[in-house]
Amino acid sequence: MSAQPSVPFVAALALLIAASSRAGDEPPPRPPAGAPEVDEHGHSVHSHYPYDPRDFTAEQRERIERLFRHVICACPRENFTKTLAGCPDDCADTQKGMIRAAVKAGKTDQEIFDEQVRAAGTRQVLSVPESALAHYGHFIILGVLTVGVVWLLRRSLKPPEAGGKTKSGPDEERLGDAVDRDVAEMDG
Repeated sequence: MSAQPSVPFVAALALLIAASSRAGDEPPPRPPAGAPEVDEHGHSVHSHYPYDPRDFTAEQRERIERLFRHVICACPRENFTKTLAGCPDDCADTQKGMIRAAVKAGKTDQEIFDEQVRAAGTRQVLSVPESALAHYGHFIILGVLTVGVVWLLRRSLKPPEAGGKTKSGPDEERLGDAVDRDVAEMDG
């Protein structure tokens, strides 16, 4: 005998599904008139600096996006935690505008980075470390750890020396002698 849901249960389920789908159709409450529209973190949603991608070639747009990933927003509320690519706040608009204008003017990446450092007054606006050690340090550490593990494994799995016996200390020799005596007593 198969258990089938009752008609009232199916009707109640259909009403619940219909009500929940309509609840998502309602727009969120509007902020008071004159208040800037903000996201859940308190950042402005709309830019005060309009940007028309048609003003740039595809290569320039790609370069601008790459530069946005390498420069950190200098907003005090952000505390140097978001790159320009990930910062929706209007405080990043000035920096983004500077980068777009510099790309349009034909400046090099280094010139753009230097301009961002001068404008912010700190090198913290750069998300790319300057040291080669920062780029390769994790590989160096991994290599040293690998050599250490291989050395420990080879040392612990060393084959016995000539003569069939392994190198042992005085405690191991006493233990070996005690085992030999016990075996001799059992045999004898």
